[in-house]
Amino acid sequence: MTVPGDVICQGVEEILEKMYFCEAECLGLGRIDALAIASQVTFSGDLSGRFVTGATEGLAARLAADFVAADIADVTASQATEIIHEFTNVACAAALAEWLPHAKLNFSLPSSVSETEVPEQWSFRFGIDGAEPELAVSLILASG
Repeated sequence: MTVPGDVICQGVEEILEKMYFCEAECLGLGRIDALAIASQVTFSGDLSGRFVTGATEGLAARLAADFVAADIADVTASQATEIIHEFTNVACAAALAEWLPHAKLNFSLPSSVSETEVPEQWSFRFGIDGAEPELAVSLILASG
């Protein structure tokens, strides 16, 4: 079972536009070399797996500043991490609800991802406002 790519791409692009006031372009499979913050939500029920996001430090700070209408210089590392956790939470719920609207799922709270748990190749990378990829998303389904 594979999630349709357009569900992830459209969902992430829409969330970034509505919640963080920026425009994203889905760039597909690949790596992000300057990845600094990674977050995940696990889910179980009719389907099990994890939804993982990663972002550069600069993008995380920008999203946090835009979300709370603050100056980017005033954003702390903790706030940048919290905003990526919140993004992961919203993006996971939106993607799974769009893909499987009638599925019964239980979600974890967003949590940080260790370097060893970060995907080497991300399913979807996003360039923000025409920039190089700064955000990545992978939906990893449990086998079985």
